[in-house]
Amino acid sequence: MAAVKRFLVFVLVGSASVATAQRGNPCPETPDASPPDDGGPELPDEREERARRLYLLGDDLYMQGRYDEALAAFEESYELSGRSLLLYNMANVHERAGEFDEALLKLEEYLPASTDDERPRLRSRIESLRDRIARIEARQRRQQEELMRLQRPEAREPVDLPALLTTLGGVALVGGGIALALVSANAGDDLAGACATTDGGTFCPESAEPTERRELRTAIAADAMLVAGLATAAIGIWLFVRDDDEDEDETDPTVQAWAAPTGAGVQVNGAF
Repeated sequence: MAAVKRFLVFVLVGSASVATAQRGNPCPETPDASPPDDGGPELPDEREERARRLYLLGDDLYMQGRYDEALAAFEESYELSGRSLLLYNMANVHERAGEFDEALLKLEEYLPASTDDERPRLRSRIESLRDRIARIEARQRRQQEELMRLQRPEAREPVDLPALLTTLGGVALVGGGIALALVSANAGDDLAGACATTDGGTFCPESAEPTERRELRTAIAADAMLVAGLATAAIGIWLFVRDDDEDEDETDPTVQAWAAPTGAGVQVNGAF
């Protein structure tokens, strides 16, 4: 670590200078030579010594992987000494801890104080951090979008109420037609029991006329309801499956049912 070496060199040189000065200028050991310990502000040498100890502590904590504690030690050492190399150490701690934004800020803050030799390498590292942050942010956005997509309820298409009612109406008509057909069949059985059939034809008594009329009416009504019901159900199903892009000017299908004494029918107009 370049920061470690530079800081230690500074401390060692400073210590050597102080020691040389002391040897060259010996002072008599008198009670007045030492300042009283009155709890006042720290002297510059004391601040430097404390900053050095905090730096060494932070470096040891960094090697142990205790990044929060190492960062706190480096920050306090920086406050005491103001040495820009500690910004580089703090950037290393942030990067190891995965705090890439903070690491980038510390490197950018240290860049103006760096030497000409190390500045190109620092710029390259800063650009690498910026690219890494951009990739992380892009991945987080994709993950967030995917999470929102999974949590968003699928939009359900509304039920086509006209188509549903038309289909159910057709089914009801078919059911009614079947019921009337059964009534007509029962009337036919009663009529067959009351009438006599010979080579000359079928002869029914006058008392069987109501039964004959009931059979005819129910048969015609059953035919009409069956035809109308099937056509209506078919239209309802068509309404369900028709294309959404159908031409709006196209004529909607219509149903016309008819019944007569001789039969019944239904007419459907429309395009399929």
